[in-house]
Amino acid sequence: MGKKFLAGVAIGLGCVAYVSVDNKYIGALLFSIGLLTICARKWELFTGKLCGDFTYSDILSTWLFNALGIITVALMYMIAGTNIDTCKSIIYHKASNLPGNIFISGMLCELCIYIAVVGYRTISSDVIKALSLVLGVMVFVLCGFEHCIADIFYACYGELSSLLLVLFATCGNIFGACLFKLLDV
Repeated sequence: MGKKFLAGVAIGLGCVAYVSVDNKYIGALLFSIGLLTICARKWELFTGKLCGDFTYSDILSTWLFNALGIITVALMYMIAGTNIDTCKSIIYHKASNLPGNIFISGMLCELCIYIAVVGYRTISSDVIKALSLVLGVMVFVLCGFEHCIADIFYACYGELSSLLLVLFATCGNIFGACLFKLLDV
């Protein structure tokens, strides 16, 4: 439970870092602190777990505890009152996409995460492992792809309908992971 919750917290801190800077490249770089920490600490992130073997009950509990972790960070950040307009702007933009676009964007995000996480698991050099994670995260952030757990952070600043974004992103992340695992045999 704790490792799943903390993974959500780590992604939440990545979101906070992203909205705290004006330069999108630096923001994308700083966002990667979440996945770097998760992999280094062996915490359990939904999109990372999709890259390996999992049971459906475990993947569901991972999603739920990741969601609780990231919602905790979003609420704390909301109480602090920092960059709320930026968060609202991001969720408004994300939620205005069509469901099919969100689904495909979720698949593409999962491809980036798949490359990053599988690279981290299989590369022997610590420097290249870290680079694999950082670049994988930066690509999905800069391209605006949908990461269902990160989207929960922004959805906290939107309307209830923005939860549909999270649903379609989750489905896209799952489908993308299953497809890439089938192809990467």
